[in-house]
Amino acid sequence: MDEIYPGTPLRDNENLSRAEIFEKLRLHLLWLNEDLEEGVQGYFSYVNFSGMTINGSNFSNCNFSYANFSEADFSNCTFERCNFIGADFTNANLTNANVRYSNFVGATLTGTNLTNTRIGEVTGNGKEIKTLYACKHIVNYTSHIITAGCLSETINWWTTATYENFLEKYNSSDSEFFWNLMQTLGIPIVTQLPALETINNG
Repeated sequence: MDEIYPGTPLRDNENLSRAEIFEKLRLHLLWLNEDLEEGVQGYFSYVNFSGMTINGSNFSNCNFSYANFSEADFSNCTFERCNFIGADFTNANLTNANVRYSNFVGATLTGTNLTNTRIGEVTGNGKEIKTLYACKHIVNYTSHIITAGCLSETINWWTTATYENFLEKYNSSDSEFFWNLMQTLGIPIVTQLPALETINNG
């Protein structure tokens, strides 16, 4: 099947059965474990996961561009370094999932449950997950949390914490500079240009 336009993934996954999806996951897990004979890196572009429940699996380094996760439950899954460009997460459950270093450009996250979801150093969709650059850090924020490097705290914590509170969690050579940058620039941006609401029961 031809691509819609250069750079757009093929749509050959649109009608995969549940069994075929799990077979692709099995091969991907082998690939992650460096089984280069049978393992195959996961390519899930345009796959319809809507309504499915898959908990605790490792999908790191997969391509999920334009996949449909609506109403799906992928809690406790690992999605590090994944491509979610154009994916639909409407009303999906990503509780306790790890999506660090992933790309959500153009993704739909309306009604998504992001309770305790690890979102560090992602490229956000500019709506429910926003991205800033501060000092050496990629700063991500949702309607509930701000994540910068290994530090992930509620927006309320960031707006009420003292420098001493900050040092207890982040003590580095650039601590003072980073704290001042967040207080003078980062926090005002987060509060004046808030992310769209997502579910967070943490």
